[in-house]
Order: sequence, then C-alpha cells, then structure tokens
Amino acid sequence: MLLAAAQMTQPPRTSRRRWLRLRNAYLARNPLCECGCGQPSVIVDHRQPHNGDEALMYDWDNLQALTKPCFDSKAAADAVAPVA
Repeated sequence: MLLAAAQMTQPPRTSRRRWLRLRNAYLARNPLCECGCGQPSVIVDHRQPHNGDEALMYDWDNLQALTKPCFDSKAAADAVAPVA
C-alpha cells in the first residue's frame, strides 16, 4: 500500500506529541522572546539545528523562544551563513 507524501514526511505520532509537550513547557517557562525584544514568544527554535538527532532535538538547552519576526530574521541569517 502506498502512503501519501504527507504521511511519509511527518514524524511518528509519539515524536510529535513529545515535541508539542516540550514546546508548550518551554513557552510556559519562557513567555518572552529570548532575542531581547521583550515581545511574547510564539515559536520554539533550536539554537543548533538538530538534523534528526533526537538528543539535540529534545535538549532543553538547545531551545530558544522567539517571536515570528525574530525567528524569520534568524532563519534568513542562517540561510546565508557559511556552513562550518
């Protein structure tokens, strides 16, 4: 049986549930953007990309709470930064 493309790219249900619990807990403890703008945070971002590494993906110390504009600025900067 063939799976739809969306089903093949989505993480397993347990991983998604684990991420959502971690994300919600992180936002509860860090309600303001950690970039320093002082606005309410809505996104939990990984400071260092996890690239599928579960230890890094769920590492509390690798997370940061950001606003959407601050996240977009970081993502744009990361996209043009040279790969080390």
